[in-house]
Amino acid sequence: MAWAGYIAFKAQVPAIRFFLLGWGFLWFGVAVAVLRAFGFIPTTVLTYYAVQISSGLEMLFLALALIDLINQERQSRLQAQAREIDAKRMLVDTLKNEEQRLDKIVRERTVELESRVASEKQTLNQYIRFGALISHEFRNPLNIIDNQVTLIRRLAKPSKDTLERLEAIQNATQRLATLFNQWIESDRLRHALDQQVHLEEANLAQWIQALLEQRLDHQKGHTIKWQSSSATISCLIDPSLFETAVRNLLDNACKYSPPDSQILVTTSIDAQWALVNVSDQGPGIPNEERERVFDDYYRRTADASKESGIGLGARVRKRIMDLHQGFVRILDQPGPGSLFQLGLPLRPPVDHEH
Repeated sequence: MAWAGYIAFKAQVPAIRFFLLGWGFLWFGVAVAVLRAFGFIPTTVLTYYAVQISSGLEMLFLALALIDLINQERQSRLQAQAREIDAKRMLVDTLKNEEQRLDKIVRERTVELESRVASEKQTLNQYIRFGALISHEFRNPLNIIDNQVTLIRRLAKPSKDTLERLEAIQNATQRLATLFNQWIESDRLRHALDQQVHLEEANLAQWIQALLEQRLDHQKGHTIKWQSSSATISCLIDPSLFETAVRNLLDNACKYSPPDSQILVTTSIDAQWALVNVSDQGPGIPNEERERVFDDYYRRTADASKESGIGLGARVRKRIMDLHQGFVRILDQPGPGSLFQLGLPLRPPVDHEH
């Protein structure tokens, strides 16, 4: 036991000093009692009660050892808690530093991306403006070519073969003019939300009838029939923009329909909407492609390689109708062809009675 206590003392085991002192006093008391019993030392109060006194001192030091052990355990727990707090504080500091670093990276990346987006928008706007400028520059020569072909046909009395060639030239110039007009209108409508739309009250039935009487030359190969369910359909339109939408529908209907076929245009009232329907006898639009028709530069799969165009017309129509707080949609119709419908908010008729 003494040897074990010595080893523990050398190893600096907590509370071992009080334990050794307690055992030392106990053995000292036992030694005094033995010496008194054999007469080596006289009998006194201290020698007579040596065992009891040493046992009391042993209990005292054992109690001190227990107190010291508890105190050492408490100190160890406090130190462990302090280390844990320090570790958590270091972790929090690390997380904060990492968060600040990531926040800085995000801000830098955001600034970089915003700069790139602004640069791309600027490049796109420059491209659009350049395209619109080129379109404007091309329209004048195309108009000259078209006018000269018309004069030649009227004044020169060309042969049938020459008439066919002139017809091909005129059709080509008109198609180019249509493409350039679509480009220009698309450029205008990209920024139209920031501009004021000039709405005017109009009788849609009469307005459509007057527009159809101004038929374009390249529509003469088709019969355009007009019907209206009501003589008075009051609504608000921007005449220039809405004419672009209707003419675009008519141009497409003629372009995709067989020669000498009929294009049906109807005006009607449905609930709170004034409606314009344009029906052709062309190849139609598959249901799976209808949602994509109004995307920029989208062209119908079946006609992408057969007909001229860059796929802006449908997108232009949709923007125009959005500006009118209306809609454009594709409806089912019996038989071949496509049925496009334009919808405008219906304006209640004004009561002029007094």
